[in-house]
Amino acid sequence: GDGGDGDTSDGPQWIPMSKTAVYGPLAVEVVSVKVGRFSVPDLLGDRRSMELLGVTVRLTNRSDRRKIDYMSWTGPGINLRDAVDSRNPLASLSKLAQGAKSGMRPTLTDDIGNRYQQHIGASTDYLMGGGGAKPTSIRPGSSTEDTILFEQPVPNVSELRLQLPARYFGGKGMLRFSIPAERVEGLE
Repeated sequence: GDGGDGDTSDGPQWIPMSKTAVYGPLAVEVVSVKVGRFSVPDLLGDRRSMELLGVTVRLTNRSDRRKIDYMSWTGPGINLRDAVDSRNPLASLSKLAQGAKSGMRPTLTDDIGNRYQQHIGASTDYLMGGGGAKPTSIRPGSSTEDTILFEQPVPNVSELRLQLPARYFGGKGMLRFSIPAERVEGLE
């Protein structure tokens, strides 16, 4: 490892879902977590209904004069136009895969050690907009909500752990939330 940031406590800090994560002027809270049917676009732009886990987060700009540019956690996290090189599609794929691995994407795990795939199709912007690296401006004093979709958790988990990369709003590191299973609506 790189020695970390001098934090000697036992590993990363997980914020209970009931609390708000604060990063500079930005406050992030998990509003709801539920298993249900969500309509997601496929690559052709057709919508289909799938049984997924939806995590809705609210981002609030608490500054009185600074706007925050937020790139949705539901999108690919990198501009597909930049990543996809038509002359070298294989390199593009490995670049996207690297992005998925290197802490660039939101991740959801559970206390048993399962890792759940994110459904990036949750966001049509980047499919329709051809690249979708168009951030939302969160103006001072206002907030925005985003629903991040993952595959459905297995039964009998007691806790889900959500990691959200701060780079989506210009920060560094991760926001980490722990979500008790009893707070997940519709979980078997």
